Amino acid sequence: FSLKEHVFDQVDKFDTKYKVNKWYIKSKDLEWSNEQKIQVIRIIQEVMNNIVKHAEATMITVKIRERSNGLIISVADNGKGIAVNKKGMGMENIQNRIFLVNGICKVKSTLGKGTNVLIGLPYEI
Repeated sequence: FSLKEHVFDQVDKFDTKYKVNKWYIKSKDLEWSNEQKIQVIRIIQEVMNNIVKHAEATMITVKIRERSNGLIISVADNGKGIAVNKKGMGMENIQNRIFLVNGICKVKSTLGKGTNVLIGLPYEI
């Protein structure tokens, strides 16, 4: 399976509880290693679990953009938001996994308006 299919498979598990919007844009077909796929899937699982446990959201939007130099995944919800400087075990796990694949992770949140987790993964040949 492609990385996109793996990510959307994780998100689709929640489509009975949330309105889920999915977007995929690619400019080039990229081959991701199994390690990269596994870590990205685990990160998405952690983000989704955080939404279920804490966000009180009704809608989730997932965007995947593959470009020749890498990948950007955005997972946004319309929940209650978080204090960005608050680091629980879930966010620590995400940071550890993103480190293993030389990626980056940024969290943007507004109290009362939701959270957006941005994941960037460089494409290395």
